[in-house]
Amino acid sequence: MKKSGTVAKIRQEKGNEKYEYYLSDKDPKHCTSIDRWINQEAIDKTMLHQ
Repeated sequence: MKKSGTVAKIRQEKGNEKYEYYLSDKDPKHCTSIDRWINQEAIDKTMLHQ
């Protein structure tokens, strides 16, 4: 995710306060992400850009 630029792109989104991800030890194809945004409006605006 770092090599592809996904992490940097999400962290640079306006309103994003934190983005972390964790890879599973049991299944390398499984990833859990945790992000924090300043408010719902910031999330909604980000979702419109996808």
